[in-house]
Amino acid sequence: MDLIKLKRELIEQKNSKFKGNIYHCSEVAFAYNSNKIEGGKLTEDETEEGEKRSYLKLPAKIAPIKAAILPLVNKQPLTLIAEDIETTLRSSNIITSFDGSGTIGRRYARADEIGIPYAITIDYDTVDDKKVTIRNRDTFKQKRVEIEKLSMIINNLVEGHINFEDIEE
Repeated sequence: MDLIKLKRELIEQKNSKFKGNIYHCSEVAFAYNSNKIEGGKLTEDETEEGEKRSYLKLPAKIAPIKAAILPLVNKQPLTLIAEDIETTLRSSNIITSFDGSGTIGRRYARADEIGIPYAITIDYDTVDDKKVTIRNRDTFKQKRVEIEKLSMIINNLVEGHINFEDIEE
């Protein structure tokens, strides 16, 4: 058998095997350090209400976006405060994503699906008490913290210096 013909047949077999099928990846491995490999997993859970949710469970340290900035509603003064928080976090080298469209539950779901470990919600109480709510993607737990401490808290969470449960309200 001719070597070129054999190679061509193998390529055709390989191409026909994958043609028309959709393959979903459920685990991703990243070379984080030459001595250590960390990865993420596309996870599907049920909420307390029995709804299914899919999310990308990336360790906070390797997640490209560390925090989602979510004003409760897309109106002033909440969006103005949210923009200021985003500017402050970005000046501290924390990559953020701003989302002001749709319901707050849908915004949480969008952030979870792309692997954002923390969501920061700005609500009407924020105007008076200068505090925001941080939500943990994996546990759904929430903590109310002062805006001025937010950069330090997010950095400490990402670096693993504190656990979410250790955040003081």
